Amino acid sequence: MREVLLLNQDGNPLTLWPLSTLTWQQAIKALFLEKVTVLRSYDDWICHSQHISIPVPSVVMMNRYHHQKGTVNFTRRNVFLRDRFHCQYCMRHFSSEHLTVDHVIPKSLGGRLRWKNVVAACLKCNLSKGANIVPPTKTGLLLARIFAMAKSSGKDKSGQSRLTVYPFEFLHKISQLFNTIQRHGIVYRSPDSSY
Repeated sequence: MREVLLLNQDGNPLTLWPLSTLTWQQAIKALFLEKVTVLRSYDDWICHSQHISIPVPSVVMMNRYHHQKGTVNFTRRNVFLRDRFHCQYCMRHFSSEHLTVDHVIPKSLGGRLRWKNVVAACLKCNLSKGANIVPPTKTGLLLARIFAMAKSSGKDKSGQSRLTVYPFEFLHKISQLFNTIQRHGIVYRSPDSSY
């Protein structure tokens, strides 16, 4: 069965992923309850009842504005949407089946599952990165999405890994330095990296 696109009163879909849709039965019910206005109808599909025939709507707009909550749920799909389905290490586009969520600061070094610490990564890049902290990419897209990055600075008295967190402004300057180095053809490798 075909679905009906549901738009808010401002003309935007209520949700983008998955796209806000209704069944044709829900759309007709909302139309009779005067909750929606029909913007477009299917040309080749008419719903008949005993006393009335109406074209089945294909796009409807709500008559009252539906206020959205101000937060976005933390899900794999929303991470992929934020990163535009691009691996943040090799900058190639992938389908959601070929992407993983990678911790920029690995869990083993105290990284947490937060918006600021996860990025979309392809399987190959995620496996090659492992538990290392990788410097920013050439384009700096990774850096633009992460407001803080850390490096291991040894272990504290209890044996837990200590992290040094850098502010975003410092990381922006480091990103510019990496970009300059890469433009001049110098390959950067950290002293502790094995790749």
